[in-house]
Amino acid sequence: MQMLVWGGFVTSRRGSNGGFRLAATPDQITTGDVVRFFLSKHPDEPDRDCPVVNVLRTYAAPCQEAFGRLTLADITAQRSRFLVAVAEKEELKHEAV
Repeated sequence: MQMLVWGGFVTSRRGSNGGFRLAATPDQITTGDVVRFFLSKHPDEPDRDCPVVNVLRTYAAPCQEAFGRLTLADITAQRSRFLVAVAEKEELKHEAV
């Protein structure tokens, strides 16, 4: 969590009413911002012969582009729709029994 504070994604507050809060609204924070921040703190090793690193380099740019468009609001909205669908499926299963 502290790295998210350092990255400016969340704020922290001490005390009995303390905790962590988003530093901006969920539609203003993209997963791309978070991924780029973490990658900047942990750069890859310059091992050009490693097949795993080569695959990661090949596919990193398209993934980062997609993550750049995906906001925290998008993720929570999709998760909410998923949970509703799961609940409806369970309800239908119990009605059939």
